[in-house]
Amino acid sequence: RNLQPVLRIYNAQVDTGDFSHVGFSISTYIQYHLASGFDIEKLSDNIQLFQGLYLDYHLADKWLIDISQQAVSNLMGETATPLIFFGVTMAQQDAKIEEYRKARIPKAIEYLHLLRLFVAFFFHNF
Repeated sequence: RNLQPVLRIYNAQVDTGDFSHVGFSISTYIQYHLASGFDIEKLSDNIQLFQGLYLDYHLADKWLIDISQQAVSNLMGETATPLIFFGVTMAQQDAKIEEYRKARIPKAIEYLHLLRLFVAFFFHNF
């Protein structure tokens, strides 16, 4: 139950300025964090740090941070509809998915559905 190796890889990428795989490191860290039951508030704080990196270095796949933040917020009970990550209705979420589809970002759609599965599991809503 140790996520340090994943964070070490992430930190090495930041230190060397090699951001080509930083998104993968972040998504791996988030998924491992969720699957292993570590403190969700700590994860939320770390996502804020990751967001700063994305803003500072103008990284392209900011959707990774947006989707992750929403998943964690939903897991922390900050919404009455935990399976909706964008907007307050399923139609609004579907519109966001369509936006990703039109922008040709299939990884964003896949990641959204993956984290929705995590949330559904935790809320026993399959």
